[in-house]
Amino acid sequence: GLQDEAETALAGLEARLLQTPPATAGMLDTVRQARLLARAEHAGIGAAELQALAREAGAMAQQLAATRGAAHPAHAQALLDAAGLNARAGDAATARSQSARALAIGMATEQSMLEARAAAQLGALEPDAAGIFLGKQAVNALQATRAGTASLPVPLRQSFVRQKRAAYGQLADRLLDQRRIHEAETVLAMVREDEFHSLVRSAPDPRATRLGYTGAEGEWQRQFEARAAALRAGAQALA
Repeated sequence: GLQDEAETALAGLEARLLQTPPATAGMLDTVRQARLLARAEHAGIGAAELQALAREAGAMAQQLAATRGAAHPAHAQALLDAAGLNARAGDAATARSQSARALAIGMATEQSMLEARAAAQLGALEPDAAGIFLGKQAVNALQATRAGTASLPVPLRQSFVRQKRAAYGQLADRLLDQRRIHEAETVLAMVREDEFHSLVRSAPDPRATRLGYTGAEGEWQRQFEARAAALRAGAQALA
């Protein structure tokens, strides 16, 4: 089937890259990660197989930290791949730790897309109030990124759209579960407005919209921003 064809194609590409100069090491890492994730999508995959793949993904993340630096975005993306597999395998504690580390890297390096993905994955693992707060962080990071996606290659734009839909939908569902109807409607309206803006460029651009924080979320946001500033300062000092 298509799954087997994808794995075969990735295996062939990995074999060809192994015969090329070291300059392609980054591409080789990407292909290896894609191949691992493709293996995880097999129908009927069991918990033991997922756990083995999660360990392999974690080892790959450690290797990237050693070769490209612990604060490198590629390391963070690999951590999130491993976290997703650990979550599916039922190891929420490891998935939470890996997602939190990736979020810290995204905050330190000011990588909005990375921060959004990490916040969304971590939020999915947290209870209601914390999960909603992290979901808002993810959506607001995506809002900040939207304006810069128009010039991206088509595959990257498609990846952004998939990530956006998942993050917005996850947050809207969490808000509805807590009867926070107005906030859920705001999230869904942001998606509809963005789709409309894509069709009618003369319409007001909704991408400047940000979700507000209520109650305890306001204090959490101040702490989040203070931690982000400290991480950015630390990253700059080490640069």
